[in-house]
Amino acid sequence: MNTLSLHLLIPTALHLRSSRAASPSFPRASSPSSLRITSSSNLRADDSQSIESQTLEVLEWRALCNQLSPFASTSMGLSATKTADIPVGNSPEESRSLLDETAAALAAMEAMEPRGLGLSEILDLSEIVERAMAGQLLTVRELCAVRGTLMAASSVFEKLQRAANSDKRVTPLVKILEGCDFKTTLEHKIGFCIDSNTSVILDRASEDLEIIRSERKRNMETLDSLLKKVSTKIYRAGGIDRPTVTKRRSRMCVAIRAIRKRLLPGGVVLSVSSSGATCYMEPKEAVELNNMEVRHAYSEKAEEMAILSILTSEVSAAQRGILHLLDRILQLDVAFARASHAKWMNGVYPKLTKTLDMDDGDGASLAVDIDSVQHPLLLGSVLGSIPDGGSLFPVPIDIKVEIRSKVVVISGPNTGGKTALLKTLGLVSLMSKSGMYLPAKNRPRLPWFDLILADIGDPQSLEQSLSTFSGHISRIRQILNIASENSLVLLDEICSGTDPSEGVALATSILRYIKNRVNVAVVSTHYGDLSRLKDNETQFQNAAMEFSMETLQPTFRVLWGSTGESNALRVAKSIGFNGRILENAHEWRERLKPEQEVERKGSLFQSLVEERNKLNLQASKAAALHRDLMNLHRELEHESRDLEKREKALFKKETQKVQEDLSSAKSKMQKLVAEFESQLETDTYGIIKPPILYQYQRKGRKSKVVVISGPNTGGKTALLKTLGLISLMSKSGMYLPAKNRPRLPWFDLILADIGDPQSLEQSLSTFSGHISRIRQILNIASENSLVLLDEICSGTDPSEGVALATSILRYIKNRVNVAVVSTHYGDLSRLKDNETQFQNAAMEFSMETLQPTFRVLWGSTGESNALRVAKSIGFDGRILEHAHEWRERLKPEQEVERKGSLFQSLVEERNKLNLQASKAAALHRDLMNLYRELEHESRDLEKREKALFKKETQKVQEDLSSAKSKMQKLVAEFEKTVTADQYNSLILKTEEAVADIIEDYCPKDLLLTEEEGYSDYSPQAGEKVIVTGLGGKLGTVVEEPGDDETVLVQQGKMRVRVNRKDIAPLPRTKTTETPNRSLRSKRQVSMKELGSVLQMQSEPVRIQTSKNTLDLRGMRVEEAIYQLDMAVSGRESGSILFIIHGMGTGVIKELVLQRLSKNSRVSRYEQANPMNHGCTVAYIK
Repeated sequence: MNTLSLHLLIPTALHLRSSRAASPSFPRASSPSSLRITSSSNLRADDSQSIESQTLEVLEWRALCNQLSPFASTSMGLSATKTADIPVGNSPEESRSLLDETAAALAAMEAMEPRGLGLSEILDLSEIVERAMAGQLLTVRELCAVRGTLMAASSVFEKLQRAANSDKRVTPLVKILEGCDFKTTLEHKIGFCIDSNTSVILDRASEDLEIIRSERKRNMETLDSLLKKVSTKIYRAGGIDRPTVTKRRSRMCVAIRAIRKRLLPGGVVLSVSSSGATCYMEPKEAVELNNMEVRHAYSEKAEEMAILSILTSEVSAAQRGILHLLDRILQLDVAFARASHAKWMNGVYPKLTKTLDMDDGDGASLAVDIDSVQHPLLLGSVLGSIPDGGSLFPVPIDIKVEIRSKVVVISGPNTGGKTALLKTLGLVSLMSKSGMYLPAKNRPRLPWFDLILADIGDPQSLEQSLSTFSGHISRIRQILNIASENSLVLLDEICSGTDPSEGVALATSILRYIKNRVNVAVVSTHYGDLSRLKDNETQFQNAAMEFSMETLQPTFRVLWGSTGESNALRVAKSIGFNGRILENAHEWRERLKPEQEVERKGSLFQSLVEERNKLNLQASKAAALHRDLMNLHRELEHESRDLEKREKALFKKETQKVQEDLSSAKSKMQKLVAEFESQLETDTYGIIKPPILYQYQRKGRKSKVVVISGPNTGGKTALLKTLGLISLMSKSGMYLPAKNRPRLPWFDLILADIGDPQSLEQSLSTFSGHISRIRQILNIASENSLVLLDEICSGTDPSEGVALATSILRYIKNRVNVAVVSTHYGDLSRLKDNETQFQNAAMEFSMETLQPTFRVLWGSTGESNALRVAKSIGFDGRILEHAHEWRERLKPEQEVERKGSLFQSLVEERNKLNLQASKAAALHRDLMNLYRELEHESRDLEKREKALFKKETQKVQEDLSSAKSKMQKLVAEFEKTVTADQYNSLILKTEEAVADIIEDYCPKDLLLTEEEGYSDYSPQAGEKVIVTGLGGKLGTVVEEPGDDETVLVQQGKMRVRVNRKDIAPLPRTKTTETPNRSLRSKRQVSMKELGSVLQMQSEPVRIQTSKNTLDLRGMRVEEAIYQLDMAVSGRESGSILFIIHGMGTGVIKELVLQRLSKNSRVSRYEQANPMNHGCTVAYIK
């Protein structure tokens, strides 16, 4: 083949321009895969990508871009709109250019509508060019696609030029394709070599191809003539029914009967029919001609491959120009799609300003001025389904933000359209940046925002350990990290999902922080305090969603400059909520309302708070004085006891300790045997016990509603989901991932309201979505149902939310099996105080690590700790400091007692304490004199005790060591591997050996010294002990011994730190102590004087000690009656008895009051009050 022939036949190539096509007048806008429009290397890339992708998702930008898909003409445009990969302006100038392109496309559509532009003929050549660049040979069809696209692109440019000549508005579209290389030379080469209609390479493509094809044609004619003659000859000789010429194995041949093959001497059989009756033979005369045909076919194929290879290299060389042309065609296609979209929704051209306070010389007082804008997605769904359903169109809203305003606070009713307003503003800002017209009226005016950042919806995530609140705070932290002075920030329900007081404080601090750091921030809230920020700062602006008092429905219109109410109860009524629940909610709201309306700086309230603080200080001082006096009194009384009796009591106590150690060893042995038996049973049978399901039957005072409080991200939602899932698992026969033997009721229905049910399509806000779910739950729940409610009645005004939640819980307590709710409303945890069907629980929070521990404290109440959680997430420290200040301003109002019972009791207690303090001062002087006398006499007693205790300690230690060695020997022998036959006999033998050890080392008269006997004793937290350093007083260990060998002990309301050697364990049996008859004289006289001083008071001193306190908590009814009667009968005349019955179901409390009223020794009694929760005081005659 002549290698030059191809280039001789193809027209001379035109001189190509630079491989990089000329750039347009401005850089191409960036892809909207990120809302990060401007480069800011100093910002955190991770936070930027995360919050920007989340903002795109919550604003539903991809769904809006999908509205452009039906209007795209090319496959490239369809793909870009489907994936939301349309251009977004990097600057105000670029966004205005995109808008001008949209306007130009509208003008071009008017001018060329009859004949069209022809963009649909342009194909996406990116994969073809990529294959050419990779060295892969392009097919004939692919080269035809390249030629057709280049021709179509050139035709589009010519049409736009003609339209621009008649209408200058089309000029921006012409500029898009100006400077593009349409690769005319490449298009001509492909057209010269290939027939696009038949997809065949033409003979003129090369000189060799033309010669080969002509020679092959002559050879085929000769071969065909020869075979026809041979076939006719065979037919005439009876070798075949009719003459047949065909091709087998790429060679020409004739058909002949197998029995007549002799008619073709020297022929070659190429194939046989399936029956074997017919053979296909190549005559000897045709062999050379067939060989020639094969050679010509191979030569033709090789020449065609060479032509395709040259054309492929031409396409590869034009790669940059082709891709640049396709890029511009895509930009043109998207511009026409935007124009068609604008025409479809009757959009208008927006006016963009550079900065918020930019006046543009038109004297406008509004930075954002948009009239009658409709949510584009809601409008699109209506236009796509019911074009003429005018009544179904979304309500148009006006957005008016003043130039001086930086933060807009939107309040108003639930389901009123606050979230829709935020999303609408975010979407129209994005639309204006990307060159799209807005579904509004007149001429919309808004700033150009470099970043649109939003926190909308529920970011709750179990996988990332994010609660509703911590998810919001994490988003806001990311927003504050990357927001600039040209950014738009949208925050829905700011700082909701936590304790209202902390939520208001943190939200206030955040808004005051961002007011000078962003272009515009628009926030929605149900906190009325945020609307009052405008009173002191001009950078704040209020707005409210209108609510019709006639129809009790929101109108979805915005009242700029106004503040609105949540109207939660009215919204619940419109949804169809139970009327009785709403009536009770109104009653609860009236109870809460006065507290909410207290002025924070009112003089009366301030004076009450100051008076309360003074009373608290005086009461604490008086209580401390009385504790000191009573401690001295008990210490003197203890020192006056007989020494010999004390020694016997100590010896008996140590004997019991030895017995307890031996009993402990025996119990360990028994436990080891039990574990061995359990392990043996498990290994033998391999049985895992399933959960126990039982049919729940209502009992009198069983808990029905569990109220869970605690910190954000503490695991409340995870607890609800876990309970729901394991209930479903047990119903479906699945084993539970738990320990021991789980026990739970069988629930007929498991109903949950968890997560954010917000929906623009269904006109549901966060609150109304929750209320709709709860209404459905209450309609179908039965007495055997499990109900799970997360953040009950959140997302609305706190006062209405508390009232409605309280009414709902009181309604369902007798209508379901179990209801578990999580909340940040502290009022709900107080329902247990008056109703036994409620139970509290709290998620634990570590004050050391400032992190939740995810453990449940049943029977407790917790705090939200919103500010600590925000700190652990990494929130800005300055914001948190301001939030703490705001919380302190709000705190006094939140802590006012509703009925003033605490204040009244403090006033009465102050008067009593003043009287008792004067008497106590005189008593204190007498006791100090008596104490000094007894201190001198007790010195010799301590020396005698130490010597005696040291001697007996050594003996006990030797006995214990011997017993321990024998026990260890028994344990080692028992742990040896035994057979099944030896198992029972080994157990009996071990038990007998343990009994012998206990009998041998159980002394009847063991003497131990106090100092050495307790040297190894280490008290545990929560253990009841005797504090010898305080006169043998009973106390509770609060903190275990530390490095300084001191122990923190609590006695009553007092906490003291004492040396560990001054701590002794409680004796197991009661010991009676008799007064020391040998100590008379002055000591006896002083004790009488002490009694006379105490009797000078008009009534007994109300000081609670371990001696005059009876704790009935945790006892059964029979045991409590017996202990109460014994305690009353054992008290001296004129004394006081403090009876602790707790705040549980109230059974013990009612029993105590009934027994005291009937007991003749009780003169009177006082029930529990704010100063003495869970305790009744009885006065003995």
